[in-house]
Amino acid sequence: MRTNLLSRFTHAAVTALMLLAFMLCAWLTVKFLYKSTSAHNATTRYLRQAPLLASLPEAIEITAYIQAGSPLRLQITDLISKYKQAKPNIAFHFVNPDNEPEKARELELGTEGVVIVEYQGRSEKLKFIDEATLSEALLHLASAKTR
Repeated sequence: MRTNLLSRFTHAAVTALMLLAFMLCAWLTVKFLYKSTSAHNATTRYLRQAPLLASLPEAIEITAYIQAGSPLRLQITDLISKYKQAKPNIAFHFVNPDNEPEKARELELGTEGVVIVEYQGRSEKLKFIDEATLSEALLHLASAKTR
């Protein structure tokens, strides 16, 4: 009877240790696989942007008409800083539309604001900005140069 009790305890302990080891492996896989994938995506994104930005040798001007204190400002700053790593001659600044109401009316700003991308006297107005829309705007500006 004592060996039967010891056997049950041993089986329970081995099962618990195996379950713990499995959970640890799952946690490590998710943690490090996610970091590896994120780093790969950032590198791939940088490699995608480089030829596009190289096709625009002159300075790019980006003006974001976003209200002060908006969380969008931080997101836009992060996005533009990635582009500036590949192309240092990107000029970027924010304008608070409350301080320039005439310009805000002229641009027909919505509640979230707009971002104006300018290159060689041409411009694109973006009501939503992420990597895809910014790259598309730059592509339009680059292709307009060759027309």
